[in-house]
Formats: sequence, C-alpha cells, structure tokens
Amino acid sequence: MSNDFVPSKLDGRASLTVHQILSSFSAPLKEEHAWALTYQFVVGLRGLPFPTTHSGAAPYFIPNECKHIYIREDGHIHQATFSNPLGYKRDLLMSKNKCLLELGLILFSALDFGLKDEEERSFSRELEDLFNLINSG
Repeated sequence: MSNDFVPSKLDGRASLTVHQILSSFSAPLKEEHAWALTYQFVVGLRGLPFPTTHSGAAPYFIPNECKHIYIREDGHIHQATFSNPLGYKRDLLMSKNKCLLELGLILFSALDFGLKDEEERSFSRELEDLFNLINSG
C-alpha cells in the first residue's frame, strides 16, 4: 500500500467529493471511472426539473470543479452536486449543454490529477469521442 493514501470520511450526506477521492489515492481518475462518473452525472442531471427557475424552488448550479461533484456511498451522484451547499462561486444551471461542457472539463482535470505538466495522458478513442461530443454541444 502506498504511503500517499489519505483517508477521507463521508460527510453528513454519506458522500465524498471527486476531489476527496482523487486526493485520498493521490492518483488521477481511471478511464473506466470517468465513464461511470459521466453516466451517474447524466442520470442526476436528467432527474432535475427544467427550467430550474420555478418560483419558490431552490436554484440549481453548474458544478465546475472536482470538489463540486458529490458521490454517495452507493456510487450515485448526490443532488448536492447541483446545489451549492458551501456557497462556491458557480453559475446557475440554465442549460444542460453548458453543464455537460463543465463536466467534460472536470473529467479532463480528474484524469490528469497529480500528473506533471510535461506528462501527457492518452485516452481511448471512445473517450476522446465523448470529449468531442461534449465540446460540440
């Protein structure tokens, strides 16, 4: 076992952020985990009512960093991902396409987590296609 392991504790929602997970293992996200995260994120996003500006309803926000995506202990995305419980500077979620674009940036960041600037990571053709699809949105 690596000496770099830093344990994380589940928060009151029984979840961890993607940043906590990456930091715990001091390693970048693996490609298969990026696919799982994408799937769970899209499922969570699809479950939100649109438009998100109902009178009296709490607004939803676009996650734009690894620390904004909360993963529950069962592997699903926690709804706190789209709320703003800690008051971070985030845009209101008015467009699912913009939210998916931010997901692509977060994934890319997580896949490169901890790598040196001169290190370049290669991705499968399918994952590159996903990034291209997200960026074309």
